[in-house]
Amino acid sequence: MLRKNRYLFGDDTLTIAQIWQRLCPDSTEYRFLVPEGWGKNLALDAEITSSHPASADGLKMLIDNDGFTAWTSAKGDTLPVLALRWKSPVRFNRLIVFNLYTQSRGTACGCNAAKMVVLEIPHPKNPDSIIAAYELNLPEPTEACFLSSDRKGQVCFYIPSAKPVILEFPEINTDIIRIRVKQTCWLDPAYEYFSEELDCSLSEIMLFLAR
Repeated sequence: MLRKNRYLFGDDTLTIAQIWQRLCPDSTEYRFLVPEGWGKNLALDAEITSSHPASADGLKMLIDNDGFTAWTSAKGDTLPVLALRWKSPVRFNRLIVFNLYTQSRGTACGCNAAKMVVLEIPHPKNPDSIIAAYELNLPEPTEACFLSSDRKGQVCFYIPSAKPVILEFPEINTDIIRIRVKQTCWLDPAYEYFSEELDCSLSEIMLFLAR
């Protein structure tokens, strides 16, 4: 369920867009400060592909070290599977994900931010088989409602989260992983009325070896 915990009274001197911009995190907040001893972001050296050919555009924005540059899948591709490949095996034990949304159909229908992703890795005894290793729940946007100054109406929208989610796990050594989107923030009415127009958004994937 999307969080609903912020209600705002109107200011006739501001447009809805201006209010939304003031409430949203600044672009500089979508950053991850790498702790000492973690090494480089290994995702920067990976080749990234999508399970849906039409979703290939902009994939590099997922591994550009910037949580504010978002990738959006093709319309109809709400549960994409992303593959990261390296020329030789890499070792890591931390996954960091940002999930800035890029499309909303109003607060009654939700938005395209990924809500849950699954980290998939080669099977330890059969490298040709990929298995689900870890699930990661991502922060949902906050629903905010702007009340007009006469309090006779309101407009609702979403405030995105700039907070990255960190998944810790035992060290993995591999030349391929998959990130499978298992759930988005779209609500049931969106699938009922706009199913062919829906997509999915993620804004950054990072991998580190923390020591």
